[in-house]
Amino acid sequence: MGSNPTSAAAAHRAGNLPTYKIFVSNLPPGFNNQQLYELFQPYGTVVECEVFGFRNFAFVVSYHRHSICAIYLRIRFLLRSF
Repeated sequence: MGSNPTSAAAAHRAGNLPTYKIFVSNLPPGFNNQQLYELFQPYGTVVECEVFGFRNFAFVVSYHRHSICAIYLRIRFLLRSF
């Protein structure tokens, strides 16, 4: 389900497609945008992701509601791993 993140982000900025956003908290220190992208890309097109390292949280944006649900479940699983 992956796609080119650059073209997906361009379509998002142009307002061509509706998107869904999820808030991710309690990230480990030093977690970066690339790690977040690689973690969630298998669950659907990641349009945009941004880690706010000084607060250990992030936002992940996708086109598909089911992707956001899968991402949410993945987060729940990962949080039990820390």
